Amino acid sequence: MNLDKLLKKIELNKNTANEQKTYPLKIGGETYEVKTMTRDKKREFFYMNEIGQKDIKIGDIVKKSIPFIYSSLNLAPLAERAKQDKLIVKYHDIVELLFEPDEIVQIIAFVMEINGISEKQTDEDVEAIKKQ
Repeated sequence: MNLDKLLKKIELNKNTANEQKTYPLKIGGETYEVKTMTRDKKREFFYMNEIGQKDIKIGDIVKKSIPFIYSSLNLAPLAERAKQDKLIVKYHDIVELLFEPDEIVQIIAFVMEINGISEKQTDEDVEAIKKQ
């Protein structure tokens, strides 16, 4: 085990923990700037999914993902305005009123991809760990 290499990795992870990048996503005729998650939010998103559930529904995943969609797409200003106009009750309601169900699933897939937590990326990471 190379301690210096591992310490550098820890230092890099600590120094970049709050970095975010933005990527464009075209949904429903609009282009949104989607922010990547911070290290803590990425961990929270990744760990919220339960493994081994037989009867998990896409709705379960969507409901858990709505807060992440809300923050990744920076929907707070729109939600604030919609709430003032009494179009929504809770801020997160904006997600399901703004997007169609299939669009929400597309957004979830995109958020997972840009954050490196897609199934393919997870498989690649596991394989890389096995080789060490």
